[in-house]
Amino acid sequence: MGLGTGIRLGAATLAALVLIVTGCGKATPTPVSSTTTSVSPTSTLATTTSGAASTAVSGTTSTTSKPTATTATPSTATGAPFGELRVVLSSMAGEVLYPTALTCAGRQDLLSPMFDTLFNLDGSKIAPGVVERWEASPDGLTWTYYIRKGIKFHDGSELTATDVKFSIEDSTRDRFTTVMKDTLARVDVLDTYSIRIVTKFSEPFFQFLSSFYCPNFSLVIPKATYERNGYDAFVGKPVGSGPWRFARRVPGDMIQFEANANYWGQVPAFKSLSTILAPEESTRIAMLRTGAGDMADVSVEGAVSLESAGLRSVGMNPVSIGVELLGAYESKAAGMPISDARVRQALSLAINRNDIIKTLFSGKAIPSAPVWMSEIHEENVDIAYWLDQAAKVYNRYDLSAAKQLLQAAGYASGFSIKLTAFPVGGSVSLPKLAEVVQGYWKAIGVNAEIIPVSDYGTIRPYVNVLQSDRMIGQAMAFRATTRPNTPDFLNAYLHSTKGSQALLGKAFPELDRLLDVARTEINTAKRKATIDQIIKMAADTNVILTVAQVPAMVGLGSEVDDAGFLNSRTAHILQYANRMKHRK
Repeated sequence: MGLGTGIRLGAATLAALVLIVTGCGKATPTPVSSTTTSVSPTSTLATTTSGAASTAVSGTTSTTSKPTATTATPSTATGAPFGELRVVLSSMAGEVLYPTALTCAGRQDLLSPMFDTLFNLDGSKIAPGVVERWEASPDGLTWTYYIRKGIKFHDGSELTATDVKFSIEDSTRDRFTTVMKDTLARVDVLDTYSIRIVTKFSEPFFQFLSSFYCPNFSLVIPKATYERNGYDAFVGKPVGSGPWRFARRVPGDMIQFEANANYWGQVPAFKSLSTILAPEESTRIAMLRTGAGDMADVSVEGAVSLESAGLRSVGMNPVSIGVELLGAYESKAAGMPISDARVRQALSLAINRNDIIKTLFSGKAIPSAPVWMSEIHEENVDIAYWLDQAAKVYNRYDLSAAKQLLQAAGYASGFSIKLTAFPVGGSVSLPKLAEVVQGYWKAIGVNAEIIPVSDYGTIRPYVNVLQSDRMIGQAMAFRATTRPNTPDFLNAYLHSTKGSQALLGKAFPELDRLLDVARTEINTAKRKATIDQIIKMAADTNVILTVAQVPAMVGLGSEVDDAGFLNSRTAHILQYANRMKHRK
């Protein structure tokens, strides 16, 4: 698929991604005790989904009994797997091969070949994964999951409800994230292939926390294997049930996997998968050109270069990119430039977003809505309205007004600020964006010192200024891959206690209250009205300066074919490695 035709701009193209950002600490995790509780299954008054994709809980109810799970059977590629698929990555996100020890992007980039998720997504709707059928009570407090039979872990043991319970509970520890800990009341094992989850409050989007596009709480690990071998041994040789099994790792260089010929889903066409770290885009492009690599994440500019050399590129889902201003409302930021609302507005007004779309992204990007919103959120947000507001208010370009605001704030001669930048899967252009923003800010007298880091995991512990003061008063080039769970998505960036970034600190208690209301509201109209208030409050602060939605580009070598599969998919190519074919 060429660059010119590989990007669709409708809602289907913007199907859910993810960056809810979770903890990235490397302390040795010890999962919570997971004692199996036997509970007799009962009929449930529920909203039921059986195989078909579904959205969040609604008011429709029906009395149902437990469906019968089917047995998983491998979907094999034509012939036995052969050859090696070499995927060249800009970042390996910390290389800690344990589900709850990585950010969302890390799980998608490194762990998705090895581990299955509880749910997949079909566009913006939940679809079966390890969980093939499910029921939800009308109040959104109780969920019953029916596990697909016949799934085997790589060590030969069977995946059962006990493993699912163990994996969900492992994600409730404080050091990773508070979302599941705050939500989950308990998990009961009903029988070998079903569990019942009880939440502390109504959570109509609960399943999205365990979905394919941001697998925060859904990668299933074998309980018995983990407890028998311990954390260190498991990280050294992780065991999942995904389409690829772990083979070996050279830290800071590569990770190699072998095809799982007994996989219950699509069996890989390639016998082995190698992920190779190459931070420099020129190196990744050279590897594709010389045949040393088969797939690589590239920028739009890099994709144009590949096509000029006769190779192919594919446009995956757009990701929202921009700049975040950290700690603006913290007391320790008093006296710093970004603590002044006029300065933050000036920094936004100085960025010519239309020019960035035309030049840096060759006209292939599209405008962005405030607070990282995109069309994937259309069930909960009037995106057309907010795109219009962005064009008229939040994302407009006015250099003269920016200079006047700085003068009024006492910074007529400008000031200096640190601007952190890093590559990340699906958005390798963030360092280049930082350079462009640096130039725009210089035009109003602001000297941005770019601080390059290897990946987001390097600075993740310092972004939340309520937990660390290291980055207070600084800026950060960032990208937010989207997902349809809008309330949880907004929580991640804005909530003072339940979010991973807490960009507004504790300055807006009413915003925290609205976020809690939106997360638990079952009525769609009421939820949309609440979310509109949240977006307006957050956008008015100018701590998130959205710039554009940019397609995540994948360069393809001469020996591999995506058969059109990658187009309009999530921005992390390793999630689809088992779908790649040999080019004929």
